Amino acid sequence: MNPKLFDAAVIACNKVAKETFCLTLKSDLIAKHARAGQFVNVSVPREADILWRRPFSIHRVDPQKSTFDLLFSVVGKGTHILSQLAPPMTLDVLGPLGNHFEYPNDKNRLLIVAGGLGVAPFFKVLQEVAHRDLTIDFVYGVSSADYFCFLSEITSYCNLILATDDGSKGVKGTVINALETLSHIQKDDTRVLVCGPNPMLRAVQTYCQQHQLDAFVSVENTMACGFGACMGCPVPMKNPPNEGKQYYLACKDGPVFDMSEIIVDE
Repeated sequence: MNPKLFDAAVIACNKVAKETFCLTLKSDLIAKHARAGQFVNVSVPREADILWRRPFSIHRVDPQKSTFDLLFSVVGKGTHILSQLAPPMTLDVLGPLGNHFEYPNDKNRLLIVAGGLGVAPFFKVLQEVAHRDLTIDFVYGVSSADYFCFLSEITSYCNLILATDDGSKGVKGTVINALETLSHIQKDDTRVLVCGPNPMLRAVQTYCQQHQLDAFVSVENTMACGFGACMGCPVPMKNPPNEGKQYYLACKDGPVFDMSEIIVDE
């Protein structure tokens, strides 16, 4: 469906992990029609010097309550302001934006790989595939255990494998170290979904190429306008069709891409 501008009532904003917040907003439009991988662009309230909207993946939805959640880390002035929101405030929101993840009928296994806040789009994925007969492995890596969030909720849907850089929980090391503990991944039977910081994406891209795995990634480029006007979210093409077009736009062509068709920036 076409994105729309709307006012979303703030229901709650709770700290769910170290430097990480979950903002719950009310919107029948998003709760009923958004798909996993899509995002919304949020205007930061009462700050004239913050010109651009902030993009956030749609984390999960509750169609019965007409609410949706956004998961974010406090990294600057804008997200700090958002972390302080409370009812009865409202936010100016544009969405749903972008494309979404697909789940082909010829794949019986789903392998989700999330790094840090890259976990954001995947609870909605789990909601969408809950009715399907899929074997789901969810590899979730962070720097330290206090950055994990919603582990019990994720575990209720799938087999969860954790990794921490410091070894404070799960496998010590990266998501690649955690992936190497899985012995049952079969290339013809598995769809891989990935989101996280670029160093992790490059490592997972190499892993999927080596194992000939079908992989799709949700990129985390900054998307100021959300619909391709500002040209500020380029994603390099691996095999450009011609000399004129060398880039996709994350907001317009993505944010979900076939991992074999893009170059992950440094």
